[in-house]
Amino acid sequence: MTLVFLGNSALRRVSKSVADVRAPAVRRLFEELEKEVRVEAGVGIAAPQLAHNLQATTRDFEGCLSVPGYQGIVRRANMIRVQYDDLKGRKIQKTLNDFPARIFQHELDHLNGVMYLDRMEVGSLIHNEEFEAMEWLDVQKLLLQDPPAIPPLVNATNE
Repeated sequence: MTLVFLGNSALRRVSKSVADVRAPAVRRLFEELEKEVRVEAGVGIAAPQLAHNLQATTRDFEGCLSVPGYQGIVRRANMIRVQYDDLKGRKIQKTLNDFPARIFQHELDHLNGVMYLDRMEVGSLIHNEEFEAMEWLDVQKLLLQDPPAIPPLVNATNE
């Protein structure tokens, strides 16, 4: 399976529910998801990112594999209560906090055809190289600004 990128219509479709997580085809899909997230050194991945229209996601350690090289400021709940079926078909209820809650919401957005760019604060898109060159304190200051004062990637004037 191949990772799909921004612009691929698979990323904008609302996914179908998985009828039986124990079905062989679904198990193979989960294996592919796990493999791809490790190959890409990602945080999480959802089935639509491999062009599968199913509500299936997995997580590991956030950036978006389908928008490589960029990130932006996205407001998300810091604590969420989730219910899902595990790979044995059991209903699981959990409370997720902090980074796991952010990852879960990011991947759930993929299942609903939503990209982090849709939720991102205007003007906060930054290239990873620029972000990595910033000092930790400067990043914290940006996160406290409303709206964030990240310089635009392209000069919008006709100069």
